[in-house]
Amino acid sequence: MLSKTAIAQNESYATLADLAQDKPHNSFRSSKGSYYIENSGTGNTYFHYWWNAHARDVLVDAYLRTNDGKYVTRMNTLVNSWSSILYLAENGGRINTSQVIIK
Repeated sequence: MLSKTAIAQNESYATLADLAQDKPHNSFRSSKGSYYIENSGTGNTYFHYWWNAHARDVLVDAYLRTNDGKYVTRMNTLVNSWSSILYLAENGGRINTSQVIIK
């Protein structure tokens, strides 16, 4: 059986983990909310595949930790936007998955 201190510490970690999940989500979403931008505060709103792939992994971890459906919604939005972004890539019809840039 966990002590009251252990339970309180676990709840504290869960709160910190939730904050760590929500802050980047709220700070780095594109203007349409469909992907995560490369850098907030610099006006760089490029789509970068690998950063978004990492964000998807983070969302999977959050869902496994919390079983909260909001993370499934975020994953679906993110992954569904990839096909549209990659299809509409404005780099001469060529897709470079090392860095797809959509302006």
